Formats: sequence, structure tokens, C-alpha cells
Amino acid sequence: MIRPNQIDEVIQAEIPDINLDPELHAIVIKQMVHGPCGVLNTNSPCMKDGKCSKKYPKGFCETTSTTEDGYPRYRRRCSAEGGLTSSVNMRGVTFDIDNRWIVPYNSVLLRAFDSHINVEYCSSVKAIKYVCKYINKGTDHAVFSLNHLDEVTQFQSGRYISSAEAVWRILGFSIHERSPPIVHLAVHLENGQRVYFTTANAENVISNPRDTTLTAFFKLCNQDTFARTLLYCEVPSFYTWTNNKFLGRKQGTPVEGYPGVRKSDVLGRVYTVHPTNAECYYLRLLLFHIRGPCSFQSLRTVEGVIHTTFQMACKALGLLEDDSHWNETLKEASICRNAASVRALFSTMLIFCHMSDTLTLWHAHKECMSEDILHRMRRDMSIPELDYNADVFNAALLEIAKHVLSISAKLRLEGLVVCAAASSGIAATLLDGGRTAHSLFKLPLNLYDDELAVCNIAKQSATAKILQQCSLLIWDECTMAHRCSIEALDRTLKDLRDSNTIMGGVTFLFVGDFRQTLPVIPKGTRADEVNACLKRSHIWSSIVKLSLTINMRAHLFGDRGSSFSQLLLELGNGTFATHEGLISIASSDLCVLVEDIHTLISSVYPNIGSLLTMPLSWFSERALLAPRNDAVDKINEYILGKFIAPSRTYLSIDTVVDPNDSVHYPIEFLNSINPPGMPMHSLTLKVGAPIILLRNLNPPKLCNGIRLQVNSLHRYLLEATILTGCGTEEETRVAGGRALYKNTIEQDFRLLNLKLDEIFAYFENKFQQNQKNLTKIDLSYLSTMLKQTKDGISSMVESDNENLLEQMKETVGNIVEEKLGDIRSVISSKGLSYAQVTQRDHTQKFIEERQRTLNTEATLLAVPLNNEPINNIAQAISTNIKKLRENGSGIRINKIINTKNAVVIKTPSDEEAKHLLKELSMAAELKANSKIFTPQPRDPTIIIKMSVN
Repeated sequence: MIRPNQIDEVIQAEIPDINLDPELHAIVIKQMVHGPCGVLNTNSPCMKDGKCSKKYPKGFCETTSTTEDGYPRYRRRCSAEGGLTSSVNMRGVTFDIDNRWIVPYNSVLLRAFDSHINVEYCSSVKAIKYVCKYINKGTDHAVFSLNHLDEVTQFQSGRYISSAEAVWRILGFSIHERSPPIVHLAVHLENGQRVYFTTANAENVISNPRDTTLTAFFKLCNQDTFARTLLYCEVPSFYTWTNNKFLGRKQGTPVEGYPGVRKSDVLGRVYTVHPTNAECYYLRLLLFHIRGPCSFQSLRTVEGVIHTTFQMACKALGLLEDDSHWNETLKEASICRNAASVRALFSTMLIFCHMSDTLTLWHAHKECMSEDILHRMRRDMSIPELDYNADVFNAALLEIAKHVLSISAKLRLEGLVVCAAASSGIAATLLDGGRTAHSLFKLPLNLYDDELAVCNIAKQSATAKILQQCSLLIWDECTMAHRCSIEALDRTLKDLRDSNTIMGGVTFLFVGDFRQTLPVIPKGTRADEVNACLKRSHIWSSIVKLSLTINMRAHLFGDRGSSFSQLLLELGNGTFATHEGLISIASSDLCVLVEDIHTLISSVYPNIGSLLTMPLSWFSERALLAPRNDAVDKINEYILGKFIAPSRTYLSIDTVVDPNDSVHYPIEFLNSINPPGMPMHSLTLKVGAPIILLRNLNPPKLCNGIRLQVNSLHRYLLEATILTGCGTEEETRVAGGRALYKNTIEQDFRLLNLKLDEIFAYFENKFQQNQKNLTKIDLSYLSTMLKQTKDGISSMVESDNENLLEQMKETVGNIVEEKLGDIRSVISSKGLSYAQVTQRDHTQKFIEERQRTLNTEATLLAVPLNNEPINNIAQAISTNIKKLRENGSGIRINKIINTKNAVVIKTPSDEEAKHLLKELSMAAELKANSKIFTPQPRDPTIIIKMSVN
């Protein structure tokens, strides 16, 4: 990722300092000033419809950042930020200009040529279009005059080439190259290929047509065993198309296990077909999924059944999206599961799968969803011969309705309404009643397109009613969210609550740490990430920041945890020792290096071949980490191939929203796209393998990030046992679901697949809330950003502290709620509103036992009240400690630290801290103006936003 300072070193868009570089200043003022135009000069040639066609003057920009089209917004500082101004004379008129009028330039080129040279940096796909445009448009045109009296030939248009281009052509050098080579492959129905004939040879051509690449492929598969392992589009990589037949390549890389077969970099491209040409379109689709077909009939054969059309064959393979897919799913479920489980599955499908004809599905499967109800009615009514009737089916429908409502409307009500959300699905599962921010607040997806976007919440909807009555909103991992999403929520809450105050006047608790992952900006610079974070929002000025700085691991495990935490803080703060810009963790206490990836895998998953015999707890307590998804996929594929178990491959169904775009975005292209948060097009699973759920299906048991173990694999659904979360060791079923995705080429398409993925190895950000006892990390991709490495390392726990995370999870999860009572006093002292939150019991007894057994430094905090200055509180504490020592109390103090919001007192032991707390709490000057307490440890920074009364 290129950084702003790297762009600034090459390209500038500012007026140089005349005192430092008068030569460059003169050239820039002479050659690189646009216009001026607009209100300064309405007659400028660039003016179109009253506006500058080049969009000058540009806006001021403190740092260089990228825009949506890939072109950067160069640094153009205003006078207040150090920018310079100057004056130019245009046709006798003097204009005062600043950096907004400067065309981007390179100082070296300006000095060398003293002419107008516009230099731009482009990192988007438009750069390819820009380059190809100038390569293929031909040589330059020129209009020249001749001293000739003939008026007709007085002006002539001609072409010229430069001397360098002339020499290039004379010497016969190639003008262009194309790599890799492309072979176009024909696609047609049986006897539907194009032939060329005359009246003389028409009969011969019809009886003996020449082979096309498709018919030659069928013949090749009949004769060559290796060809039967290939898809149609893969054939040109191994065979050449010569004299209307495929011949094996003589050059290339040898293929292991097939003597004489060689592979090259040649690519095969099958001609596209519009969906209106239905049978040919489905034939093309089959060619991308069936290997080694020997004829058109073999393409229509699925599991021994010869179908009459290619469309029916596609349906039988599950390559088409229709309600028959859901029908087969319910059939499989009714065979292996009871009626209640089938109803639960049908309820999940109603919410997430967007089926087109749910009524037909209900009528087809209503009996298998009502079996237990019929049995119960027969028993209660003492009518053994009772058959299915309207009452039975109505009772089943009521059960389905209850299940749907329990999934779609789970809210927490504890006296007052409190709504909790998180930026990631895994973090949301750790909150009581938590949901993702997109799910709870209906955040818009077009944040970059609309600067005044609002959430998709109707004012009369149930969600709006909840947000209107809500007393406290919590957003965990808010530092990962784009500031535009938070600002959109601000505008929405103002409208829903009919209030112009920040966040509609509701108390808002933001939780996060800016040292972890910031908002992800595709192809963005460091400045883009900074501009997208919460600190750049206008809301930040209304936020009160509170920090809990005592580390839980260090507090519980003494010096060992403290040193580890200190290393993590150095990573997060950017103060970790570096050498030539690189970080060396091998010499630190963060990790131990291994020789290769296979050793790493064996250390986490020993005896891979016997994984099926391992207990559930064995899977739930170990994982591998990697900073990139492609590394995760390779590790998962390697481990999956190392143990023998029944397997099944599930294929996604990818389609474009607009059928007319099918020609521009063929199926194989959609299949090749791997969107974030989605499994790959081809997903192979094995019985006994651990998997991860990639979307919320039935919170809180089935949430995004929950781990499961496969029990059985069916064609349209699978059965699994939950490994993590509140539903541990429960059995469940997972079917496919549809998602709408917009990729980087701005083309909408739909994906229908299992929202699952293999999970022997994790992507680091996905692992942050899934800490295990045995964890190793793959850092072979050294270019990965440091913040992901820090997140991954912070999730690792040494095996001998196997209960640490379970204890921390039980304690840390309640610290925010426990400390809200202390926070309320701070809020009240500032005249702000707050909400009463019910506190939950936590493992205080465990903490006290650990504190008694570990000889660790204890801490007291003194928070000022009634706007009392910190210095006054610190002076009063020092005076009282001095008095205590004079009276012979013998209290020892390690140090006293004055921070912005509190006075921190460090004592050697807990007993001395308790004694000092008792004595200081009785001091009159401290009792009236401060609150002194022992803080509970927690790592992340807490940010609280309060609305002014």
C-alpha cells in the first residue's frame, strides 16, 4: 500500500517557496497554474455550463489521500496550514492564487523541460484504460501549411512519427506483445456448429463437418485418460489446437504422474452465450463443472440419469437457483430429523433464504412439520385415529411463527431498554443480546456515494420504536467502523427521536482501541484510513474519553503476564524495536520460530490422521492463525487432505442481478471472485472437520463466528455439533442462503451457498474473540500490516495457562457494567445524562483469591468530583499520606501519578492498598471532592458519549 509521503515525494500540487527554490517557483507560476477560471474569469476555455470542466479550483487538503476513482487528492494546504500564495498576470489582469489552482507536477521534469507537464498517480483499473487508449489510437496528427498557390492543397492533414519510433519500425521490432496467449473455445449445441460451404461441396460438408474445439474435446476425452481429468477451459494449457484437433504440448512444465504431459501458461476462453439462448447457455455452464465429458449425452448424464435437456442436468447438479433447491433441502431434513427440527430449519429459511414460493413449500412439507403435534393431539384427545387436519397444521404454523419472531426480534429488557451492537459478528456474540451494527442499526451500504446517508429504518417500524425508547446504546469495536456509518446513525437517531442533539439525545457507549484494526479502505492510503476513523468525525468533539489501563492478564498472572502485555503495547503503540524499518520478533519473547509450515501444523494438530477420534474439546481449544485469507485457505486444504473421512463438495450458485450482464460477467468469472466473509465457490467438507459459521442464523446459538464440527453431509444441508458459544455440544442443521454482493467492479451479483468455511486455520481478525489454549501463528507473509500481527499475537495464550481465558471471559465481560456506577459519578459531575444499567454478578471471589496469592503491585484511583482540579486532589493525597507516616502507620507508596482524569497511586501490596483506601476515604477534603476506589482491570480503551441535558 503506497503511503501519502511516497506520492508527495514524486508529485506536488503546491506553490514552491520562492526563498528556497526561486527557479522552481518561477516555472510553476509560469507553466502549472490552471486558468484562473470560474468567477475570476468566466471566459476561460475550460468553462462549460458555467463550471470548470477540469473541476478547478480544487479543495484544500492537509494530507494526500485517494478518492473513489483511484486518483489521489493531492496535498493542497491553505495559508493557515503553511500553504503559500502568489499572483499571476493573465492578459494584463493580475490574479491572486493559492494551491487550489496548481496543476500536479514533478519538480525534476519541470526543471528539465520548463514546460507544462501534468503528472498524475493512478492506482485503479482506469489506469489500464488510460494507457491502452493512447497506445491504440495511432500516432499523433498534425496540421501544417505549404507555401503553395493552390488553395485546395494549401492546408493538408498528415501523420508523422518521431525519430525513435521510425528507428524502431525500420529495425522491425515488435510493436506490442500479449501474454499469456489466449485460445478461444467454441460452444454450440449438437449439430449446431457453424460450417462454411459452396454449392459444390455442400453435401460433403454436411455429412463430414470439420471438428470444432468442442467436438475435438469430446474425441480427446474418449482417447486420452489425462484429458478426462480436465475441464473444457483447461485443455489449451496442455494441448495445442492444430489442424482441427488437439495435440499434446512438446514444451512446458511436466505434469507429475502423467509421463509426456506438459503444462504451459496458455489460457482457454469459452465464448459467452446470452441466457435467452437457453440450452446453449446451460451447455456452457455444464462445461465449467463436468470434467472429461465424452459426448453431448454425457454432459446431460447426472448420477446415471440421462436428462432430456441441459437445463434439467444443471438443476440436477444444483447449479441453478430455484425453489426446487429448498424443496430438496426440506426432504433431506424430514428423513433424518424430527418435526421440531424441520420447523426450525423452515423458519431459518423463511428469514434468510428469500424463497419465491414459500406457500408451495409449506403445502409440500406441512405433514412432516406437524408429526409431533398430531401425535400430541391424539394423546391429549384420546383419538388414536385422528388424522391431519386444519387444527394440526395451524398449530404447526403457530410454532413456526414463534420461532421466526424469536430469531428476528430478540431484544434485551432490563428495567430500561439497552441495545448492544458490535462492528464484527464475533464480538457481537460476546455481548448479552448483542447484534452486529449493520443488523441492529440497518446501516446503509452506499456510504461513499451519499454524504448524507441515513439508516434504513422507517419511523413507524418496530426497530424505530426500540431506538426511541432506548436509554443506552453500546457499540463495541467502534474503531473498526467507518465514521460515515456512525454519522448516518447520528442523523437517523435525530430524526427518530425528534431531537437535534448528538445521537438524538441518547447516551451512547463506544468501546474500542485505535491501536487495533482501523476501518478497511480498499486500495486506500494511510491517510484514507485515518480520515475514515471516528476521530475525524464531527461527533468526536462531543465524546468524553475514559481509559481503563490496567491489564487483566498482568493483574492475574504477575510479572509473566506483565512483560507479555508490555510487548503487545509496544507493538500497538509503534515503539517496538525496528531494524531498517522491519520488526524482528524472533529475538523477543513474543513467539518461537519453527522451520516450516508443516512443523507449525503438526504442533497444533498432531496425528492428523486420527482427528475423527478426538473429543469436541480438543477442537475447540486450538487453532492456527494467518494474516491473509489465501494462506488460511492453503492451510485448511492441506489439513483436510491429511485425514480420511466421507466428504462432499458444495458449489455456490452465482448470478448477476441483471440478466443482460451475463455476457459481460460470465459464470466462470463470478465463480472466481472470492468476496470477503464468503466461502469460495467450491467448498469441500469432511465429516469430523471443524467449520465456522459466516452469518447469523439463530442468535445467540448460531451466530457469525461460531465454530461447529461436521457430523454428516447431505446434498443440500449438513448436520453439525456446536463447539463454541452458548449452544456448545448441541446438534444443529445448516442449509444454503442467498447474499447480494457488490464487488470492486461495481457489479451487483447474487451468491447462493452454505455460509460456512473450514476452520483449522483462522484469519487473524476473525480470531480476535475466539481465543484458544493452543494457538500458533503463520507469519510467512511478511508484508502483512503490523496491526493484524498485533491482533493475532494478543489472542495467543500459552498452554500452561489453559484456564486463563475462561476466567477472563467470565470477569472482563462484566467489568464495563460493574464500573458504570463509578462512571456515572463522573458523568454527573459534568452535567451530563446517563442511564441506570443493572449490574450482573461476576467472579469477584476468584479475583480476590488470585490477588491474595500473587504478590503484584496494587493500584488506587482518585477521580475528582465537582470539577475539582487534579492538582488539588494530588496535594491532598500527599498531605494525608505524610500525616499517616508521621503517626507511624508505615504505609509504603511506590509512586503517585497525575493523569488528565485521575490520580493513580501505586502500592506494593493489596493489603496496603486497602488500608490506604480506608484512611483516604475518611479524609474530609478528599471525601467531598473525589471518589477513591480500586479499579478492575481491562485492556481496551472505553469511549463514552453522553448527551447534554
